[in-house]
Amino acid sequence: MKFIDSKLGVPLPERGYGGNCLIFDPGNKTDPYHNIWDKLDGFVPAHFLGWYLKTLMIRDWWMCMIISVMFEFLEYSLEHQLPNFSECWWDHWIMDVVLCNGFGILCAM
Repeated sequence: MKFIDSKLGVPLPERGYGGNCLIFDPGNKTDPYHNIWDKLDGFVPAHFLGWYLKTLMIRDWWMCMIISVMFEFLEYSLEHQLPNFSECWWDHWIMDVVLCNGFGILCAM
């Protein structure tokens, strides 16, 4: 495939999600919430759609929420092997569990 498109076959750069965990950054006068906007990427709709579809299959709110929280603990335990699993606390619990996963589960119920 690299012969067709020379941009293929190039390793993608690793993206760090756990660097600066300030929700409000008073040092950045132009956009103090830049840390939140930096975390919003393709994984946000992927989390939502994934849990929407999982909930359509499992059909149990409690079981889906337990699995969602356990996936976050799994990410914590694999941070040392996969650097992109290193996220801020609010990225794990507020953005992932409550907003993306929780809203996907709620919409599917």
